Amino acid sequence: MSIIYQKSEFYNAAIAEIQQGNYPTLAARLAVGDVTITQHLGAMAQMLAMLSYQIGLAEVEPWVKARDNMVLADAAARGVLPYGKAAIYQANVINTGSVDLNITAGRRLLDNKGRIWVVQNGASVASNQTAEVQIMQYETREIVHTVSERQSFYAINVPQPSDDSYLLDIAVKHSDGNYFNYVERFHNVQPDERVYHIIADELMNIWVQFGLIDRAGYIPNIGENITLITRYTAGDVNLSDATPLDLEYIQTGEEFLQFFSSSLIQAGAEPFSIDELREITNYPSLYDDNAVYLGEFNALLMRKLSPFIFLNVWNERTEELVRKPSIDNINTLFVSFIKTGMASSEVETKIKQIINAADNSYRVKFVDAVEVFIPVQVSLQLAPMHDEAAVKRKVVIHLLNQYGKQSAWARKGGQRINWQNTVKSLRENIIELQDGVSDVSVMVNEIEKNRLPEQFRYVSEQSIVISSEKLT
Repeated sequence: MSIIYQKSEFYNAAIAEIQQGNYPTLAARLAVGDVTITQHLGAMAQMLAMLSYQIGLAEVEPWVKARDNMVLADAAARGVLPYGKAAIYQANVINTGSVDLNITAGRRLLDNKGRIWVVQNGASVASNQTAEVQIMQYETREIVHTVSERQSFYAINVPQPSDDSYLLDIAVKHSDGNYFNYVERFHNVQPDERVYHIIADELMNIWVQFGLIDRAGYIPNIGENITLITRYTAGDVNLSDATPLDLEYIQTGEEFLQFFSSSLIQAGAEPFSIDELREITNYPSLYDDNAVYLGEFNALLMRKLSPFIFLNVWNERTEELVRKPSIDNINTLFVSFIKTGMASSEVETKIKQIINAADNSYRVKFVDAVEVFIPVQVSLQLAPMHDEAAVKRKVVIHLLNQYGKQSAWARKGGQRINWQNTVKSLRENIIELQDGVSDVSVMVNEIEKNRLPEQFRYVSEQSIVISSEKLT
């Protein structure tokens, strides 16, 4: 790799060349501080330093994405698009009137900063009662495009937002009212099938792209109208508890409705920064939603619909290890989950959509999750100076943090508790067990062969039994 020279190095080299005797007239002018010499040399040195920098970057670019435009170009080539992520909140609806009212999905609310929130699930609000709805922060805009020529890979530009919002997603509709399906890189697409793909360039300009004539996908004809339905979000938006929201327009009786934000369901996010893109594009599992890269559908669903309290996805082989074989299990994915903030039917619909988008060869069956407490027995032998009740409480708190309902261990599922590691962890975190006299042992009373994939297993306070004795 060549050396990247600085401005001062070029400038000093030019001064030294003049002073070494081959340019006596210039040397004399330089000696008296003639700025017509030094300024010209400084300008040329600056230009040469900039050129040296570009040459140096170009030499390392094949191995290290050094320039921002190369990072963006690489991200665009890999399909990493500048999508934002919309915030989702639970909201309370209070009906202070004397008549029962209904709030339908799709109604738009405005927060105290004028941002638009859309009701995701309808609700009935009885008189003088409170109901809950789910709201998502986004605004929908439509662009109608008239096709100007019939060609392969015809593309329609998606305008960049003029405000501080970010693209959330795109839907494409034909003038006959039917929608196109999104297909990643035109995988397994038949001729004339109404699908589209999304591409971007190094400036993160986005286009909706159609298929290849006589080979794959639909080719729009001249004069056809294609509508792009785009959704934009402000990204990382936070509502404090009980922030008031107002209906964008009011129908009869709705003046008695009051809306207040409640718990956060999904945090919003801005698109990846340049620094994040520089690293993310090195790891397909971080940016590619293909289940082949992710290795399993658990990761795919977690990325798209998190957070889950519990999620497990398994195939027919795992199913038939715990239950009898059946022809109904062929090419089937089994899904079991526990998730708050959304209706189960809505979650099931979204899970099917996500799995089908990744691999539409699978059938999806849902199995009700079953919560199972893991029985743990702890035996303590304590030195006389220790408070027995206090140590027991510390043990319970530590076990719940490690293996309780809210723990990462429980959420991952399918794991076993290693009693040796648990004993080691208890010793490291409870100071009373570090005196060289006190002792602890752990026994997990769980039969692994009876474990079912739909079981949400965790340690509860009721399943922990602690016995103790004082050493003399």
